[in-house]
Amino acid sequence: RKAAIQVGLALSFLWFMPMLSVRNLVEMACIPFLMMGVWMAYTAVENARSLIRFLFAGLIIGLAFSIRFQTIIFIGGVGLVILLRRKYWEAVAFGLGALMSIILIQGIVDMFIWGRPFAELMEYIRYNLAHKTEYGTNNPYMYASIIIGVMLPPLGWLWIVGFFRNWKKTLIIVIPTLLFTAFHSYFPNKQERFIFPALPFFVTAGIIGWYKIRESKFWVNHPGLIRGLSIAFWVINLI
Repeated sequence: RKAAIQVGLALSFLWFMPMLSVRNLVEMACIPFLMMGVWMAYTAVENARSLIRFLFAGLIIGLAFSIRFQTIIFIGGVGLVILLRRKYWEAVAFGLGALMSIILIQGIVDMFIWGRPFAELMEYIRYNLAHKTEYGTNNPYMYASIIIGVMLPPLGWLWIVGFFRNWKKTLIIVIPTLLFTAFHSYFPNKQERFIFPALPFFVTAGIIGWYKIRESKFWVNHPGLIRGLSIAFWVINLI
């Protein structure tokens, strides 16, 4: 519960979220659908929910694709984790749900507007492949440095450690987030905003892992250090 409260506070007040969440950016608009879909898939996996739950999780997270096409990497990562948990029919239901969302919006709507299904998607892919080196290209470590930068020290950097420390418990967050980050790190066309959909997931899984780290003997014996790091972090964040 404490970790959940801190995740909520961080995603509300961590410096970049209030600034970016009010911008008219597809990278921000897709986040609620990604987070809701992941939450529904996670609770379905952990609580052995029915196939309908997985189908609905796919329907919800599939809406993110129609806002930001690159989120297909993230959606595929969630499906992969469901498969890794040996829930094969559940993975099929999840995939069908996402596919239904995509067909309804990218297929039927495009058929009505452009006279052919997936017209916008095909044009988007064609354009980006043709012009992939004409925009702000950067080194492969660009997004890693952005993530380290926006996760302010000292507490934010401990969240990054926590993201990797507790990866087994938060696998349904970690795998899609890393796949999404790896794809953008590999693709030549790089802009800072492209990584925005992954940032809340680094925070969420990072704080969960940080609370696991705090259970170690060192941190249990140094509550004052945790308090000091927290105060320093929020002061820097406020500035």
